[in-house]
Amino acid sequence: MIAAVTGNMGSGKTSVAELFARWGAKRIDADRIGREVWETDAEVAARIVTALGPSVARPDGSLDRRLLGEAVFGDPEKLRLFDRIVQPILLRKIRTEIRKARGEPRAVYVLDAALLYEWGIEEEVDRVVAVIAPPETRAKRIARRHGISEEEALRRAACQMNEEEKARRSDFVIENDGTPADLEERAREVWRALQREAE
Repeated sequence: MIAAVTGNMGSGKTSVAELFARWGAKRIDADRIGREVWETDAEVAARIVTALGPSVARPDGSLDRRLLGEAVFGDPEKLRLFDRIVQPILLRKIRTEIRKARGEPRAVYVLDAALLYEWGIEEEVDRVVAVIAPPETRAKRIARRHGISEEEALRRAACQMNEEEKARRSDFVIENDGTPADLEERAREVWRALQREAE
């Protein structure tokens, strides 16, 4: 069983994926894989600097995560260029992880992927869990996490697919509009359903 957990920035998607992992799922973290692509591959980093400009790089040529985020979320064309470089490598690595997971039919894997639908790989997993939250709540979380204004947080969030569309296309929807305990309770219900299907 491979269940993807998706949701826009600030939704609590990663918190749900971490809860599933705590309860026994094996986690495939798309964000981690993506960072590995551009943080550890010097050729990829060089291509990104060439495409986006030297402002995203540190003096040693490595990419500055904060400056990279400001660049790509502030300019749709730069985001498109970044994705064109990173996405093919990232998806190849994710698909490799999915193939490995298929070798353990009774295990539950969770693919933590905010851009699942944008990448068009939803058909490669068994179930999709969407985590949603009110826009103002998500903006506060993003601003707090990244040290930016709520206005900037909303602008970054607007780069992603409409949250209602993600919810409509998913098998399970978890509303993260309450306390951490509320989120855990709602996630536990979905986790039990996934476990039943995996048996």
